[in-house]
Amino acid sequence: MERIRHTRRNFLKRCAAAATGSLAASAYLSAGSPNERLNLAFVGAGGRGHSLIQSLGRLRDINLLAFSDVDDTYAGGSYEAFPQVRRYRDYRRMYDELERQIDAVVVATPDHHHYPASMMALRRGKHVYCEKPLTYTVEQARRLAEVAREKKLATQMGNQGNSSESTRLIREWIKAGVLGEIREIHHWNDYPMAAHQPRQPAPIPPGVDWDLWLGPVAFRPFTTGTIRMGWHPYSDICNGLIGNWGTHHISGAWWALDLGAPRTIEVVKQTEWPVKESYPLGFVLNYAFPARGARPEVAMYFHGGTLVAQMPRPRHLEAGRKLNEAMDGPKGQVIVGTEASIMAGPWCDGARIIPESKMQEVGRLPKTLESYGDHLESWLKACREGTPTASNFSFAAAVTEVALLGSIALRHGKRLEWDAAKMCFPNEPAADQCLRVELRKGWDI
Repeated sequence: MERIRHTRRNFLKRCAAAATGSLAASAYLSAGSPNERLNLAFVGAGGRGHSLIQSLGRLRDINLLAFSDVDDTYAGGSYEAFPQVRRYRDYRRMYDELERQIDAVVVATPDHHHYPASMMALRRGKHVYCEKPLTYTVEQARRLAEVAREKKLATQMGNQGNSSESTRLIREWIKAGVLGEIREIHHWNDYPMAAHQPRQPAPIPPGVDWDLWLGPVAFRPFTTGTIRMGWHPYSDICNGLIGNWGTHHISGAWWALDLGAPRTIEVVKQTEWPVKESYPLGFVLNYAFPARGARPEVAMYFHGGTLVAQMPRPRHLEAGRKLNEAMDGPKGQVIVGTEASIMAGPWCDGARIIPESKMQEVGRLPKTLESYGDHLESWLKACREGTPTASNFSFAAAVTEVALLGSIALRHGKRLEWDAAKMCFPNEPAADQCLRVELRKGWDI
């Protein structure tokens, strides 16, 4: 795989662009006629892919052109709902055969396919929506961002909270200075994304093409803990809880505070680690972000898994009031200021200033920042009209990088110093191997 050049000038240019969020997408997107129906191809038609297909399939101005999936059972719901759509096992063949017809591609696969599926589409001049995290490695994320900019294509990562009004409110409050000076952020998420038992040999289920499922990674016999969401706990395919959920949690405050790259990433605490190819059952990470002009240094903590219960109670939270609880367990974030704090869910949802008296005092601020509307539909609009998106690949690559650095720190169990301009860990060169990966022949691009 071709290596990208890492220079201080390139890095600073990339971070400056990512910090704007929208990156003035209209300046570089190649847009078609607003009246044309977009032909969409999907890489991944089961699970999250099925949800995206259902959402997009209801829209009149798009055409579901083709589905690619390696698991007939998992993709069965999409196949039954849209029997007229062409089906493929191998998305490389889909790209080759339908290159002239495809306008845009939606990638909703396990993490290890995000890069090749997205890059192959970008190289062919197709707009791309890719689920989070953007890629499996830092180098892959940077490469996707560069090619998307070069090709002037509409891109969006699936951290849908970035387009929400709640995220805009958080940015408005921070911009207006209502929290005072911000030096600390806490995220917490108890989602169980660490393995308790090693993977075991097993027969390949009917309807699954195991070789294509592995795709860019080295071939190995089929085991448990792989297909149909079973892959999440394992480090050869996924970056664990911080890699998977991190881009949801991190992006809002990271955007609002223009945090850029962390200086260090430290494992403050971790619990037992039953399977070495997985992750600890509980952990606390501390990202140290340097000062930015007049803005002070920021410590960003991520409390994961079984250690969520040990997260300190926010000092601005009134007695008797509970932390946010979302979905199937405790998940949320607190942005801590000297005068007040913001409490929100993992997608920046339900954001409130605490204490409530400060929320009432602030009231409704004038709107100074852009609204993006529905995350998927704003990407479709960008495909046609060149309008901005809230998580284009320049932004997505930068915030994905922050999340992936936490995963690398967990795997090495050390405080890592990060040189973003040179893309390396000066104090732990052995960790550099986690920044890139060699893809299997036929999948390298």
